[in-house]
Amino acid sequence: MRKMKGKAGGFEYAVGGGLLVLVALVVVLYGTGNFAVTQPPTEVPPGTLPTVPGYTPFELANVYMYLYDSEDPDSTFGGADDAQCRAWKSGEFDFLGPYVDTDSQSATGQIDLAASRLKTGTAYEVLCYENDAGTPVYSNKFEITVPQVNPEKTTWTYDNNIELQKEGAFTESACDSATAAFDESTDTVTLNKTLSTVEGVLEWDCVVAQSTAGAVLKDPVIIFRETPGTPLTDVNDIEAVWISVKTGSGVTLPGGNLISEFKAGSSIAMTSDGVLGSADSATMTVKIQLPSAEADVGTGNFEMIYDDLGDYRAKDLDFDVRAAAEVTTFVITA
Repeated sequence: MRKMKGKAGGFEYAVGGGLLVLVALVVVLYGTGNFAVTQPPTEVPPGTLPTVPGYTPFELANVYMYLYDSEDPDSTFGGADDAQCRAWKSGEFDFLGPYVDTDSQSATGQIDLAASRLKTGTAYEVLCYENDAGTPVYSNKFEITVPQVNPEKTTWTYDNNIELQKEGAFTESACDSATAAFDESTDTVTLNKTLSTVEGVLEWDCVVAQSTAGAVLKDPVIIFRETPGTPLTDVNDIEAVWISVKTGSGVTLPGGNLISEFKAGSSIAMTSDGVLGSADSATMTVKIQLPSAEADVGTGNFEMIYDDLGDYRAKDLDFDVRAAAEVTTFVITA
């Protein structure tokens, strides 16, 4: 049989004359896009199917996931009904709106979305959050994609541990200063301008800490604001504000003059990682600069507030306010 050699579409061929017509047909169809060259399937996890035309997503009887304690990752979180999780299709998260399924945790920390509503080959947004009668926790929102498991499977387990942070609490305010008098019963500090150790500067120390064992404060911040009803007679009389860590650990504060944050009531982050744990405690030194040349510097009250979730009385994703804010009132007197 006479063989023919040549190239077509970048491929070399050497075929017998009887196959020439078939090769020519393949080359023509390939060139016109009417012939699909099947690529080898990409590697997929065991028990799943590659994304191929014709796969029909189906509802699983059970989708399992497990909750763990963020401060003790080897232990499952809490007890029965301490927390719950809710699922939405990806891009449709709305805590107050319709959702695909929900479940409260078991005594072993298991969540079982078992309403036969989560489909294979589908992405979901999941929020795990505090049960009304359970342990106070911060919400944890994440995404899962249920893989295209083989049709004979009825269950699937999400293999990442879901960590929940127990909600902590701020310790009671404790402040001390040579230019101030602290009334612990009312959390009020009276700043006397005549007692400034450096001309025009009022200075005090305050302790900040998280008081609940095994818990954290998420995104803790400091906020200054004028006291409602008794504002400063002239907020512009305060020319500078500085806060620094005097002793302790776990608290990091921005350097420099924070007067812009003071006047705007903006949040000042307490930590670099967004968490104040039960082992974290610090004494902070706060200084404010008054215009020493003015005899008629204004008086009035302002507040220094410790709060979580990045702002004063901010709400979590389940629309609940978490840790109670700790408010210290400062009274500037002549």
